Amino acid sequence: MVLSTLLRRRRRAQSTIEYLLYVSVIAVGLTATAYVFMGPLQSGFDSMRKDTQDVFQNGMREGSGDMR
Repeated sequence: MVLSTLLRRRRRAQSTIEYLLYVSVIAVGLTATAYVFMGPLQSGFDSMRKDTQDVFQNGMREGSGDMR
């Protein structure tokens, strides 16, 4: 009885360690992906911000028409 209980505890601990390893690999992968795509995302956000500013500055004037 004692041996089977000990083996079950070891198996549970092994499962927990495997789960934590999976989570850490996923976290490292997401961090690396974010690092790789940070430049293009930043330039895309800057372009979108500039477009939005242009639309609000030029698009609200009376008689300006559709600027896009």
